[in-house]
Amino acid sequence: MSPRQLMRSSNMTQKWQRREISNFEYLMFLNTIAGRTYNDLNQYPVFPWVLTNYETKELDLSLPSNYRDLSKPIGALNPNRRIYFEERFQGWEHDTIPPFHYGTHYSTAAFVLNWMIRVEPMTTMFLALQGGKFDHPNRLFSSIALSWKNCQRDTSDVKELIPEFFFLPEMLVNSNRYHLGRQEDGSVVGDVELPPWASSPEEFIRINRMALESEFVSCQLHQWIDLIFGYKQKGPEAIRATNVFYYLTYEGSVELDTIIDPMIKEAIENQIKNFGQTPSQLLMEPHPPRSSAMHLTPMMFSSIPDDVCMTIKFPSNSPICHISANTYPQLPLPSVVTVTTGQQFAVNRWNTNYAASVQSPSYADTPQAQAANQPLSMDPVLCEYAYQL
Repeated sequence: MSPRQLMRSSNMTQKWQRREISNFEYLMFLNTIAGRTYNDLNQYPVFPWVLTNYETKELDLSLPSNYRDLSKPIGALNPNRRIYFEERFQGWEHDTIPPFHYGTHYSTAAFVLNWMIRVEPMTTMFLALQGGKFDHPNRLFSSIALSWKNCQRDTSDVKELIPEFFFLPEMLVNSNRYHLGRQEDGSVVGDVELPPWASSPEEFIRINRMALESEFVSCQLHQWIDLIFGYKQKGPEAIRATNVFYYLTYEGSVELDTIIDPMIKEAIENQIKNFGQTPSQLLMEPHPPRSSAMHLTPMMFSSIPDDVCMTIKFPSNSPICHISANTYPQLPLPSVVTVTTGQQFAVNRWNTNYAASVQSPSYADTPQAQAANQPLSMDPVLCEYAYQL
């Protein structure tokens, strides 16, 4: 069967939706049927960056601002860089090469070897790729925070992660004491520099894996799947999502069997290897979301202006970051569903006096609600406006 048929005939999506398998397991399944494998560096499994905070001493996994917006490709997270890529696409003029946003890729053999340079046999393979020498120290994987910054500001860097970032702390330690050189500032490249909130490589892997399995990632992972494996991978939807790569990266873009000249054939094969390869397209329609009580908005993954998030508050002083009208048949109508930055959920319903009289059980059980000993009241104008939104 083709990858698309394998996707349709399996029940893994339903298992993932019902939370019978983890996000990690589901991503590995998608990678596998889309042709990604540990046995091919040119088609290595691809995983997303999920966190954005690699600088603070403490990391609060309950804050949405610490998570990446997975509805956008890595190259479009920075608005200025997104404008640059879109302008290049729109201004592209070439007779034989179709326009593209990114001349590089999110996964290539060189990127995989760079991530894993401290672990054999990847070290030996990296040296073979570089002619027996390590690359310039400034280009080697040396810091997680710096790697994240580079893929936010460098127009030639749109790398995603590999599965090992979620289970292999050894990749972050130079246990074989390789001489990887000194950077321009004089610092020696040895163990990977970890974020301040990770006291050890094991701690970083543990927290990164927790973030991958968090509710914030679960609720939007289907959107990242659309970009990498789904209907936003190519075509008009990819253009709208700023997600078009060099044409040779796509499956079926070139029929190698029809090329007679061996020199030209070898050149195209080398180009494909160097530019990276996009996975097989598994879905032509939007991927269904995972079952969840949380509904996310893009506003949750950015710095929220005070005049928005401070308008309505719970007694716990936790600002509301998401409001939606009730669309759930199980809940009373009319009502407003609210989510705070402290991850408190509530169903607010107004009566004839425009006071909220119904609270969700999750909030009613909290110490704040018991201490207040009264239902949450909302300004009637704000409440009505929230419902209209």
